[in-house]
Parts: sequence; C-alpha cells; structure tokens
Amino acid sequence: MKSWPAVFLLLALLWGAAGPAALAQEAAAQPGLEWLNGFRSARGLASLGGPAAEPALQRAADAYAAVLAASGRLAHRDAEGRSALGRYRAAGGSAARVGEILGAGPSLSAVAAAWQASPAHAAAALDPRWTHAAAGRVRGAGTEYWVVLFAEHRVVGFQLTLEPGGTYRISGIFRDPRAAGPQLWSGLQVVPPEAWDPARREFLFLLPSGAGRRYHRLGYRTGTGEFFLTNAFYPRYIFSRNGTPISAMPQASTWRTASARRMRLTTRAESSLCSTGWS
Repeated sequence: MKSWPAVFLLLALLWGAAGPAALAQEAAAQPGLEWLNGFRSARGLASLGGPAAEPALQRAADAYAAVLAASGRLAHRDAEGRSALGRYRAAGGSAARVGEILGAGPSLSAVAAAWQASPAHAAAALDPRWTHAAAGRVRGAGTEYWVVLFAEHRVVGFQLTLEPGGTYRISGIFRDPRAAGPQLWSGLQVVPPEAWDPARREFLFLLPSGAGRRYHRLGYRTGTGEFFLTNAFYPRYIFSRNGTPISAMPQASTWRTASARRMRLTTRAESSLCSTGWS
C-alpha cells in the first residue's frame, strides 16, 4: 500500500504588472510561484506577478513562514491576532483583497499535491481575479512550511509617494472600465481628487503631511453608484520615518531554517471567508 506523506493545509480569503520575461525569471527563483503559475496556466489562467511587482506580499509570506516553522503549527491568525490581510498591511501592502493558503509537509511536491486535491485550496489558487502572488518557505526537521499569499490589484501603477515638502501623492489607473469617478477617505474625511481623467480612468490625490497616521480607503464608483474598494492603507506603514518606501529598505534573509515537529496526516481543509468591506 502506498504511504502518503504527512501534509497539513489551511486556507483563508480576505478582502480588505510584470511582463512575461520578468515573470519567468521570478518563477525560476521561487519554486512555489513556479508551481502556482504552472497550475494556473494549465487551466488557461494568467500567470501572477511575483516579488518584483508586489514586494510587500513577499515580505509577509516569508516572515509568516518563519513564524509557522518556529511554532510547529499552522494557523491563519498569528500570536497578535492578525490575519493574512493584517500582516500584509503591516508589510506595506495596500490591496483590498488578499488570500492565503498554508501547507506543511516533506516537500513542495507533497504540499502542492494536497493543495490541488483540496477543492477549496485549488479554487483559491485558480481564482481568476488574483493579479499577484508570493510564496514563502522555511525548512526544518524534515518539514517544509509554505505560505502562499494572493492579492487582487484593481489599480494599475498604484503609487504612494512622499514629496519633498511632506505632501503625499497618490496616483494610478483603475482597471475596471466601469470606473466613473475616484473616491478617497482620509480617516472619516472625503478628499476630492486633484486630477481625474475619465477617458483613461487615471486619478491623482494630494494629502497633507499630517494625514500620514490616518487610515485611508481608496476606490471608485460606477455610473450606477456602486462602490468598489481598491486600496486601504496607513501611509506610516508604507514609509519609514525618513520617508523611504518600505520596498526600498534593506530586507532580512528570506530563507531561514527552523526546528519544527512533523505534522500528522490530515485530509481536512479549514477555510474562512470575509466578504468585501472596509478593511
């Protein structure tokens, strides 16, 4: 009788581009991303942008893989009670919708086989709305702990920059052709756009330096008045005290080893789903 390796899985979905050559290069350096994009392309789905296109997603995946390996267990909530969306926000990410699948086993092939055999995990990996992904891995004591994070970016070229005078500049282009107008909340205050090009769906907002500690929610309304959230962020998570973007700051080593006990076999996949809302 064939003996199956011990594999444990978890799934969570939460709401809250690179070119082909760049994607291939990233995939070669990221076995988890290579598996994911191969799994998707075999079913006619687009490959997802990786670390170069969404560094915050990679930071969050790497850091949480190390946490899971150190604890020897899988859980979508960390010791501080943060979900995948919360950890992604703290790493400097702003996408409104994030998903996460977790796995632990003797190898990526064993974990990936279990993900593909689980309807919930396979559906998460094959969601056509994802635009970016990152895979974090930590090896130790014969077990590999994997964290795969997904994000849906509804804004092309989203940029949050800090101008020399202390003004925050927020710009980008909405992907959805139904976008009829941008809307930004700075705390509870609605901020009018500095510029809006309806033909290109391109927006520009300017915020004073004092807005850096407020929670911001960006989105658009359609011609029928329906609202879609695209980004949510605290500028203080995006920038360090001297205004340097987190993505430009030195990063710690992402491939760390840790002692971890081997997880016993289970075929149960647990999932949680939060509907779209103010994240």
